[in-house]
Amino acid sequence: MGVSSGAERVVHSLQRALTDPARCLSLLQVDISNAFNACDRARVLRELYRTPQLSSLYRLADFAYSAPSELLLERGDGRAIRSQNGVRQGDPLSALLFCVYMRDVLTQTAARADVQLYGFFDDLHVLGRPSEVLKAFDALRAELLPAVSLSCNTAKSHFAYFHDHAAPLLRGQREALADCDVQLHDSWLPVLGAVVGKDDEAIRDGLARTLGEQAGSAAFFRRVQSDALRCNSAMLLLRQCGVPQLNYLLRCTPPPCIAQQAEAFDEQLLRAAAVRLGWCFDQLGADALYYMQAKLRHGGLGLTPAARTSPAAYLGSLAAVGSSPEFAAHAAADCPVQPQSQLAGWLEHSVRQLVEATPSAAALLPSDATGFFHHVASTRTSARPSSSLQHQLSAQAASHQHEAFLSRCHEMRKTDGGAALAHARAVSAPRAWAWKNVVPMTQDCDLADQHYKLAARMNVRLPPVDGEHALPADCPLCDRTNGLRNDAWHFLSCARVKTREVTARHDEVVNVLYRFALMMGIQAVREPEGLQASDGRCPDLQLLLPGRHILTDVCITHPLAPSRGRASCATLAAARHYQTVKHRKYRETAAQHGAELLPFVVETCGGMASDAVQLLAAMGDMGEERLAVWPRHVVIRQLMGSVAMAVQRGNAVAVLSALSRARFVTTATACATEGVQARLGAAQAGVVEELEQ
Repeated sequence: MGVSSGAERVVHSLQRALTDPARCLSLLQVDISNAFNACDRARVLRELYRTPQLSSLYRLADFAYSAPSELLLERGDGRAIRSQNGVRQGDPLSALLFCVYMRDVLTQTAARADVQLYGFFDDLHVLGRPSEVLKAFDALRAELLPAVSLSCNTAKSHFAYFHDHAAPLLRGQREALADCDVQLHDSWLPVLGAVVGKDDEAIRDGLARTLGEQAGSAAFFRRVQSDALRCNSAMLLLRQCGVPQLNYLLRCTPPPCIAQQAEAFDEQLLRAAAVRLGWCFDQLGADALYYMQAKLRHGGLGLTPAARTSPAAYLGSLAAVGSSPEFAAHAAADCPVQPQSQLAGWLEHSVRQLVEATPSAAALLPSDATGFFHHVASTRTSARPSSSLQHQLSAQAASHQHEAFLSRCHEMRKTDGGAALAHARAVSAPRAWAWKNVVPMTQDCDLADQHYKLAARMNVRLPPVDGEHALPADCPLCDRTNGLRNDAWHFLSCARVKTREVTARHDEVVNVLYRFALMMGIQAVREPEGLQASDGRCPDLQLLLPGRHILTDVCITHPLAPSRGRASCATLAAARHYQTVKHRKYRETAAQHGAELLPFVVETCGGMASDAVQLLAAMGDMGEERLAVWPRHVVIRQLMGSVAMAVQRGNAVAVLSALSRARFVTTATACATEGVQARLGAAQAGVVEELEQ
């Protein structure tokens, strides 16, 4: 209780101890029947009051447990049951109170037999030689648990022993286990949601069986793919709830043992995302798959692959539990892990796999894997705790892969004119990830499914439509030759679209800024008149804050247009260009009125120029002061998310409207052509008939 990486300490320690051929230890998992509900509540409070370190909880525990209380039944029409024994399941205090309640039982068990106890709340693991483990089991079952009103459920208890070939169990020990109906395991055993096994094959077999029996993951992916769930909500769930599902197992399991399950999970995750986004997974190219799995800050959808995370997760977990008794001895320089041991092989495999994929990871890892624990102990500092090793390794791997992808795009500039590199820079620009991370709690922060799918298609560099609705080569609206062939998203920069849909997108962003300004108590004026007497030009917004007078003009630019050329390959090049244009346009106006000019320039992919970020920060400061309940970062996140959604919504509306108009023009042109051909055919037939006559 209260131990960092506690469950992982239990799993790694038991895996190490049970496979040590020199000790031939066994393990007993003790299942306590109805453990939380069967506790004697008076004894619970008595044990709590005996612990002065927990005195701050005395009043709260007294309020919650000193008298019986009514538990309302769900859909029970007001009926209730009386709670007067045990600790309540779901109560934040219950786990701590149960651990305090069981403390004396564990102490007495260790005194009765030469065993080591690993307890994780009500999951009790007794480790030691078979004879000592059975002695402790008898004491628990017959005396210690009944003394605290608990009982052992032997039918759900398990006994593991992996050395039967070298030192077989005695017949009496087997008979004792059989008499108690305790299951005997000689290959692998599930421990706290993970698998402990005698070798790689046993662990793989155990994972295949345990993961196959868990229907929760399959149900999750099935429900995420349901049309009843909005697309943006489904993608949030996949990234924030689906991706972490396997992280605990990755940390507890050696990479060679979980590689197959990790790859299958990654494919299941990507297929679920493809279904929600309306894509055919089997037809996605390498670039699209990269963008689906890349981090948000690198322009991806954040569906991080488990197979790539596995080595960093395993080493990070071992670093976090390095101070536990099973590994503490290896922290000394003269006591490395035995080179021929199972653990040394897993460490070597993980280190080699990481360094091969990310050479810079060698700076965080030892040159010799057997010295891993000494390396971790010697480099552990307050600035870089060992528990963050997985984060550091994963961040290095993601950055290395992103740089490699950018290098590959850079090499393609001679063939594609820099289109791939410009796209990679645009979707990984600062704040370009904002629209992917917005929780759809309000109308401003929501996207219709069709709009979200179009935004995702542009993000992973897919055309807006494919298949039977594929675009023609020339733009039917502006008649640009090969306009759509050279740029599938040409409609976002088409001159015939700018007059209506693009203007509507601009106005929606202005409306978002204006509404938030009013909500935060900022005096705001839309298109203020009279600021520039010479030509009457005016910015989009005038904001009056305490001690600050800000003028801003909104501009949304498309960085992927071929007309931008190779200059668009630089991050935020288009946004910076138009920010400079806005400064030249309104510099004199701002100077005349003593105002601060902060143009709000956003790219269609979501990237924001520096002045736009400063404006959000200024509004966030004001929001924190006036709204009180909302902290500054929440105000900025909400405002930035609303702006990002307005941009993506405007992009989608512009593309869909242009597609509709383009199809109408194409159809009308085809019909007119068919009419002309029909008239020519009729005239030709008449001429032929006259000649025949």
